[in-house]
Amino acid sequence: MIEFTPGGQQVAVGYSDGEIQIFDAVEGRHERSFRIPSGALFDLHYAPDGTLITLATGSQLRLLDPATGDVVRSFQPAAPLRNFAVTPNGESIVAGCDDGRIVKVSLSTGELTLIGQHGRAITTVTVSPNGRFAATAASDPIVNLWNIDVPAPPVGLVGAGSPPRQLVFSGDSLRLASAGLESGILLWNLEPDRIGVLEKRIASVSSAKALLFDRTARNAFVAGLNAFVHRIDLATGAMSPMTSHAADGSVRDIALSSDGLMLAAIARDGIVTLIQVAPDSSNAVRHREIRPDGALKPGPRTVPQPPPAAEPGREL
Repeated sequence: MIEFTPGGQQVAVGYSDGEIQIFDAVEGRHERSFRIPSGALFDLHYAPDGTLITLATGSQLRLLDPATGDVVRSFQPAAPLRNFAVTPNGESIVAGCDDGRIVKVSLSTGELTLIGQHGRAITTVTVSPNGRFAATAASDPIVNLWNIDVPAPPVGLVGAGSPPRQLVFSGDSLRLASAGLESGILLWNLEPDRIGVLEKRIASVSSAKALLFDRTARNAFVAGLNAFVHRIDLATGAMSPMTSHAADGSVRDIALSSDGLMLAAIARDGIVTLIQVAPDSSNAVRHREIRPDGALKPGPRTVPQPPPAAEPGREL
């Protein structure tokens, strides 16, 4: 798990064993580490005010001060939460549950509101930037689109072929992208008169571990292809590598700063790669690596070919 702060100055990396590491994205250094009080870490996101929100074993939802790791507020909603996304106003989260429920949880009171039922355990959930919709996926090939505030059956987006592992909205909330083990990248239109229309399938992309739109929504960043991060031109399907990672670690997750000009990747070996992104083309301008011991390794301006497969490591 990796996330930028709202201002893009820092990056948080979370591990399943409960450790959280904070990195300075400007200076390129490790700042501090702390652990959640108990439980395995399931998910981690920043709220708009900079509070760090974590979800751990037993639906333990905690709001942390990222400067100290202290718990500011905690809740344990009566639902088996598995993953979540923060609403743009920061007032609540939308969470997916092991029993298939989609719920909204207030971050001030812990009050739980049912949005709907997917039918199977939710594997991923995301919220649109305009705060109107949530998209969910489970162990079936259907993506469900929910109105967060208006009770109604979901719009089912059919055509993935295999269960989607990643979902992401474009910045204008008018497109949704999904990626799965075998389905490639699918682009769905969410304009009011074309909502749910499958626009495009990029079949050449498979086994995506993370998926993000760039700032223009003309490209996507994908992690998991040959242990690298790639930029995908969504019009042509052309791919170009964004990272050059050593053979001892495959990329597990990526995050994009709010201005879209910095991409961060976390590898299985704990190395964080910070990638400066060109504003127009979204190509990699330069990158540098921060190793687990805090050592900074400047990267080359050009990106070499992918290395061999990675060794296993700690889950992120």
